[in-house]
Amino acid sequence: MLSYGEIPFTDRRVNKEEWAKIKPETKFGQLPRLCIDGIELYQSRAICRYIASKLNLRGKNDKAAALTDMWVDCLDDIRSMITRFYYGPDSEERTKNMENLKNVQVKSVLSSIEKVLEKDGTTFLTGDEVTWADVMLFAYFTYIGELLHTPDILSPFPRLSAIFSTIKKSPGIQKFLANRTPSPPDMRALFD
Repeated sequence: MLSYGEIPFTDRRVNKEEWAKIKPETKFGQLPRLCIDGIELYQSRAICRYIASKLNLRGKNDKAAALTDMWVDCLDDIRSMITRFYYGPDSEERTKNMENLKNVQVKSVLSSIEKVLEKDGTTFLTGDEVTWADVMLFAYFTYIGELLHTPDILSPFPRLSAIFSTIKKSPGIQKFLANRTPSPPDMRALFD
């Protein structure tokens, strides 16, 4: 969200040793943390919602804001469905679940979303203007594509692909992608 809005920030990643030192100083014993405008925010979606407000991406009225939040929650459900199995230990069951998620469940949900977008006739998730839900679609499906080793997971869904591409082409996201630290092939390694 910060990159999309071209808001300067320091992306400070911590290793296990650093985390052990700073964890007691954090609210809830968690990251991410954003210190901005004299406040300290935790929880990814709260941070994104705050930045979205600063960028006027919440929706143009209460109805649009509620629909935007609905879409973000829908997208987060997909992310949660995948991470529940992804970060588990290697096993036959994990492999089977991941294949089912990639080849059946996620495609089924995406197909349903695509049908809603076709019916609504909108350019973006909540209408004809970018909202934070569209930025989150890009963020979540970049991440999901990495987890499932399927960067083109949205390609069978033209409306979702178009939203993803529009956000990806934005100047702030282009700059972020050009300077981004690559993710490891198995992201579970980040938590070893």
